Amino acid sequence: MSLKAEVEKQVYQILAASKPTSKSLQAELANTETPTDLNHNLLADELYQTLLKQIKATMDVKSILSQVITFTGLCRSNSPVDLINLSISGTDKVGFDIQEQHANWNVYFIQRLIHDKWLLGDVILYKHRPETKNAWPAQWNLFYDARSNTLYSLDSCRKLVATVSKNSTERPILNKTYDKQITVTLLAAYDLVKQECFDDHIKQLKSTIENTTFAIGSFGLFKGGVVVKMANGCDKRLPHRVAEIYQFLREMEQATDTGKKESLWKKIHQSVFDALDNPRYFQKESTADFYRSVLIMGGLATYSEPSNQGNNKVL
Repeated sequence: MSLKAEVEKQVYQILAASKPTSKSLQAELANTETPTDLNHNLLADELYQTLLKQIKATMDVKSILSQVITFTGLCRSNSPVDLINLSISGTDKVGFDIQEQHANWNVYFIQRLIHDKWLLGDVILYKHRPETKNAWPAQWNLFYDARSNTLYSLDSCRKLVATVSKNSTERPILNKTYDKQITVTLLAAYDLVKQECFDDHIKQLKSTIENTTFAIGSFGLFKGGVVVKMANGCDKRLPHRVAEIYQFLREMEQATDTGKKESLWKKIHQSVFDALDNPRYFQKESTADFYRSVLIMGGLATYSEPSNQGNNKVL
């Protein structure tokens, strides 16, 4: 059975269980902007499980993202009967609405893959304002891969995944696809979004360390971890790299120089990668989950390109 046929079969089997009429089913899927809008949450999860079958351990990040946009093209349609890729037009609202739904489904699938540790990074929605007067903006996604420090642009309507870094050979493809030097704009957009979220992220990480009881392994009389004096003056036993990260976070709070903060943030990343790639014998999975959370800024929702008046949104 083809992937398209399997997706179609799942849609019918899952939704038929609640016996909706064909008209109401079509209307529900057509008006669904995000997977969480569905009354049938099982559908979204089943589709994700089908997507997982297409993901292989040998795939790199770009290959995984390519699988995501291909799969979104199969399951995000105005017609539950055909489940086809829809043509789009950047100059009409219908085309924009379809792009928005594609982008929201991409976010859902990628966030699930991040949670399940297939990917490590952040995904956001990106709204692009065309140069053409009165044209509806295009919408697609950006994914920041924390391990390789690489920004990807992924657009399931146009079936395009490309890297956005300054030295990427794929930049001309992106610039040709959209109506201006989009790669410069994409890099600037993601930097702005990171700046908007960065301080809150640092505060949240520090608070998490202070308020979390970390599971620390022991062997006989030997206790793992290290005792650290917290900001409130109390002593607390932490895993070694968590203690190291906490110290860097406290130094970042005190730092007033941007260069100093960036240097400390790089040291935190080095500690995290060391902890994930070379875990200590007693490292618990809950501690590994904390390390991954350091690299995921989180909460990066939507960036809209500025209009001629210069106003833009990071929501």
